[in-house]
Amino acid sequence: MAIPTEKPSSYDPSLIKKASVKGTRNGDLFGISLHFSGLYSLLLKGHYAACAAAIENRPFYTVQIQPLKTRRLNP
Repeated sequence: MAIPTEKPSSYDPSLIKKASVKGTRNGDLFGISLHFSGLYSLLLKGHYAACAAAIENRPFYTVQIQPLKTRRLNP
């Protein structure tokens, strides 16, 4: 599950059509996400491509950044 990192007010429906073409690589829609916790990831790039994938019933793939280790701020 990806958690959006942009506010709903920044949504522009005209960009979904553009992302359907521009947000592809080898015909697949993609984005970049950061693993956050458990099953959750933060979507960093590809918000409109994700919308286009949902509307067009196409798969959406992400390259996921996986932190190597976590640090405790107050040990």
